[in-house]
Amino acid sequence: MNDISNRFVRGRYQYYVENIQVTNESPLIRFWLALPMSRLGQQISVLSINPPPQEIIEDDINGNIIIFWDITPSTNSLIFQYDFEVIATDIEFEIDPCTIKPYNMESDQYRYYTKSEPWIEISPEIIQKAKDIIGTETNPYLCAKLFYNWVIENMVYIYPKVEDRGAQKSFTRLSGDCGEFSYVFIALCRSVGIPSRSITAIWPTESGHAWAEFYIEPYGWLPVDCTIAQVLNMDLQHTIKSKSMERDYFFGNLYPNRLIVFVGCNVEVCTKKERLKRTFSFLQPGGGCSYPTSIEFSGISDNVLHAGFYLFDEEIDDPEFIQSKKDKEFATSYYQSDNYLRSELDLLNLTRTNPDALVCWFYLGQVYLNLKKWDEAITCFRNSLENERVQLQPEAKVWAFNLLGTCLLKANNPSEAMNKFQSALALECDYQNAKSYALNGISRTKLK
Repeated sequence: MNDISNRFVRGRYQYYVENIQVTNESPLIRFWLALPMSRLGQQISVLSINPPPQEIIEDDINGNIIIFWDITPSTNSLIFQYDFEVIATDIEFEIDPCTIKPYNMESDQYRYYTKSEPWIEISPEIIQKAKDIIGTETNPYLCAKLFYNWVIENMVYIYPKVEDRGAQKSFTRLSGDCGEFSYVFIALCRSVGIPSRSITAIWPTESGHAWAEFYIEPYGWLPVDCTIAQVLNMDLQHTIKSKSMERDYFFGNLYPNRLIVFVGCNVEVCTKKERLKRTFSFLQPGGGCSYPTSIEFSGISDNVLHAGFYLFDEEIDDPEFIQSKKDKEFATSYYQSDNYLRSELDLLNLTRTNPDALVCWFYLGQVYLNLKKWDEAITCFRNSLENERVQLQPEAKVWAFNLLGTCLLKANNPSEAMNKFQSALALECDYQNAKSYALNGISRTKLK
């Protein structure tokens, strides 16, 4: 299912926890999971939640709805699940800048959405840059448009490590992913008193995405997607079902093919019964797709595996499709838990079913690298890179080149290894120190 726009669609989120091995007499799983909420451009009806949660927590400030489970497991596997219906529609505004009214600077909402906070730091450097960008402009709508254009024209898309996230760090290096583009835009807005916030969503393809919103009177919250406005291509239009691919369209308007699951950053969630407090930078919608992770295990072996995914319409009733989705999610989990043989089996099945599953080829290459099967690893990394129909994301592509270079060195092919390390450098993507790894690889190649 690649399209959930402008019609009622059945949805389901399933989160699997497997290989539960109890290590003491008091095993416990605590899990916080975001529910998609009804808001402008999105109507949600929640049909069921299983197993019954301990609490459903409402975040009154941002409008988030968080399910909380506190479970003592009695089996070696669990499935957490919610079913819902959604209709997602275009959001479009026609703004007359002359009609914008002053903010109520004494309101709680204004103070909350103009503050400095982790990942949205209003630093002296950002304050000065905001002043330089807007000059003598004072209209908040026009100021936000100037910030939007500045982010698009000055930032480069590079996926960062978690420790490199935040508006200040991304502003300093002028790079980041969709979340970082949004944080820089938000920090610039807040630095001049424009309320703004982050939005976390997923596309039906299961890719996560983030953008920003800013507030103006009397119109309300306006969406701003700097990342999409920078990329702009026909493949992307097919994914998001946007009415327009003009750059200005993504300032104040939003395409329909997405599911919003979380609003805001550094959202504090507190249970009523036990007064457990957690602060999440984002939930997408939870578990491993969150920061920090929103599933906690106590009295359970570290070998526990867990992953989740969305299903829409006919996918919900297709056991084979569900199993393939689960295999894909857990193949990487098996790899990360060093269960290479199980990961190899699942990834091989996935690549046979879908030869264009580049991420699966990429992970399978890593499995064979760890098993020191150099020829098999080389084949897999090449399959992940040499596809004319689809491409890996830059952060995966740079490491596919690097690891392919390493395997070629192990297979005594230094000239081709040199070429792959140079290809990694040419991408100018330093995800997880990829540049240093490539330079080191070039040095090792010269010694051959």
